[in-house]
Amino acid sequence: MGLDAYQTHAFHALELCMKTKNKPLIVFASVAGLLLLIIILAPPIASMLISSTLYDAGADEVSIGDIDFNPLVGTARIHKLVVRKDGKRVISLGHGFINLRITSLFKKQIEIDQIVLKNGYAAILESEEGKFGLRGIEFSSETTAETEQTSSTPSEWTFGLHEIDIESVDVRLDAIKTSTIIQADKLVLNKVYTWDKDGISELQAQGRFNQGRFTLNTRLSPLADLPRVTGDLKLDAINLADIHPWIQEYLEGLGGLVSLDSKINIERQSETEWLLNLDPDLQLNKLYVSTQGFNFDSEAINFSGRVNFAIDVDETSPDINATGNIRASSIHVTSPEAITLAQLGSASIQDINLTLPIDISASQISLND
Repeated sequence: MGLDAYQTHAFHALELCMKTKNKPLIVFASVAGLLLLIIILAPPIASMLISSTLYDAGADEVSIGDIDFNPLVGTARIHKLVVRKDGKRVISLGHGFINLRITSLFKKQIEIDQIVLKNGYAAILESEEGKFGLRGIEFSSETTAETEQTSSTPSEWTFGLHEIDIESVDVRLDAIKTSTIIQADKLVLNKVYTWDKDGISELQAQGRFNQGRFTLNTRLSPLADLPRVTGDLKLDAINLADIHPWIQEYLEGLGGLVSLDSKINIERQSETEWLLNLDPDLQLNKLYVSTQGFNFDSEAINFSGRVNFAIDVDETSPDINATGNIRASSIHVTSPEAITLAQLGSASIQDINLTLPIDISASQISLND
């Protein structure tokens, strides 16, 4: 029903009120006219508030193709939102939808049935202080002593999300060290409720990290006192050169493609301790590693087995234990002066048991020129 139709019905209702002396009909017509007026005015008011907020945050241009907001049933839709700063796109959203259960508000619950985000984009920039935020857009975060005291007081309100569905959303991350494109082809998270903190949520995601692909299927308890994540992780042709800028203080050079198919288990053991367990089938192709002491490259390396990480956030490095089998081909080790230190056609290590700090054993090692 278009806007003109709503206005026509509202005017007819008001006309009936003026002509009739039937009080129930007058009340009904008045309420109907008020509800229609709310439905008519809600979308333009919502559009104005969104635009005003974004302009106040620093946007130079905000355009909204269409917006539909019905506060009576708790639904809102937005189409073709584009936000620009200095002529560059910062945020865009082809389609957004949210459905809130209005009746839950009477129980002091914010219960969302569904959030949908499709065909979106966000440009994230790292500042000189090392903080990440939308490029050129900064929302006010002023706090007072009163608001700080209020935020520290436990709220009687609870929150629940039945499902969030994200499709075709790209995030460009411009950090000081490097730039990265993360594409979420599909991401679904469901069953997150603050009134059931030990409940199990489900997260499925698939997309791209620059040119490589990833797939994640997990069950998790994100709100529990001791959170846990279990599931499957797959990586396909992730370029290690994209990761190198983050660890270049440890390695002078890093390259190659990594593929992984692994079960994962992440558990929080205490306030500072975490456990990470992997059962990986790991494939490294055209691996290249450069340090101050040597350069290493291999055409292909495969590891299958189990890897355990014990992480204490108060410690400088984790305890790592790896067991399994390693196969490698076309190994070449040189000095920084390009002098060959070792060269092998292939290598195989069976039943390796590696613990860091260094403790290593194996049942069989085979080396071939």
